[in-house]
Amino acid sequence: MPLYLLDKNVVEDIKDGLAGRSGQGERFARAIDKSGNTISPILAIMESGTGQPPTAEATLESMRVDSQAVGLFYTHARTDSTYFAEDGLTAVTALAQHMRDKTQALMPLANELRAVLWRTFSLEDAWPVVQKIDDLARHAQVSIGHPLVACAIACLYGHEGARDLLKPAKTPNAADAYNPVVDIRLMMETAYIRELWNEAGSKMTVRLYSQDRGLNEFSKQFNISVSRTRIRLNVGEQEVMFSAVVSDVLLPNLQRSKKQHRKVMSFLKEVADAASPAD
Repeated sequence: MPLYLLDKNVVEDIKDGLAGRSGQGERFARAIDKSGNTISPILAIMESGTGQPPTAEATLESMRVDSQAVGLFYTHARTDSTYFAEDGLTAVTALAQHMRDKTQALMPLANELRAVLWRTFSLEDAWPVVQKIDDLARHAQVSIGHPLVACAIACLYGHEGARDLLKPAKTPNAADAYNPVVDIRLMMETAYIRELWNEAGSKMTVRLYSQDRGLNEFSKQFNISVSRTRIRLNVGEQEVMFSAVVSDVLLPNLQRSKKQHRKVMSFLKEVADAASPAD
């Protein structure tokens, strides 16, 4: 009984299907319309689809239109469209602010990483770049275990999915940082929702559902962990922290040299042990 979290592109394909414009995207969206599945547009609503951090107004409009489209499109799977129609206003208003704050905070770092990684490197030349990535993360007050930083390291060592997602550029445009950052945030939010489902005792698989090749490839191999710490007991507020494991599967080029592998992995562990995860 999986829970599928749709990204914005899938929801747009659903709208095309409802309008009679069938195609590969509509068929991809329809493939999960099965009894026992649960489908939600919550990530699509948070994403905005404008190429910019979402405003409250845009998020509310997305909630109205996207949730209605998903509810009409799926006839066998269960959806949460009724919730958004009846009780979603407060939640979505908070989500809009949350997504805007988190994406805007990461966009400067994302562009710095994209500029550093615009070309490929030999194993020897990659070593100082790892240190440069760590320096940039520290300056941004982000740990090396943050999913965005882990994605950059995977990109450095030849993971094509990470490169497709990060989209390095020699002179990146500031506005172009939003799409890579929102993809990272979608994976983080999926991990958080998965944590909530597991905590509630659900045996559902929670999956980000997207046709983006880079995002799909990377998300399947990207292990993001979530930890939550209660910071104000009287109101129940929590600090949510994320970290990503930079495993061998994310570093294909590094497997060619045992010496470089030991050097890099020891450095990553040393830095990670000295830092705390970032949200």
